[in-house]
Amino acid sequence: MKIYYLTLDKKKRVCLEPLTDDLPEKFLAYIKDGNIILEPIYERPSHVQKDQAWLFEPENREILARLQESLQQEATIDLGSFQEYLETDLEDVR
Repeated sequence: MKIYYLTLDKKKRVCLEPLTDDLPEKFLAYIKDGNIILEPIYERPSHVQKDQAWLFEPENREILARLQESLQQEATIDLGSFQEYLETDLEDVR
């Protein structure tokens, strides 16, 4: 476990950036035994169905990034030549 020393700014805020680059936008905050506890809340987009929600879990971010990258790529499927299936030669048709 890595321990960080964080300080308050002038508005009594704590910057969590040193902890990780992969922070969610929302946290559940509570005090337990005198300690301030922040639990990250990861929300799935509303258009995602329950059986697809695993993809948006923090531990699967690399998979999601690779999937999004793949969807941005142009489809490059080479079906080859169908010349052998032609019954007549194209020269004869002209």
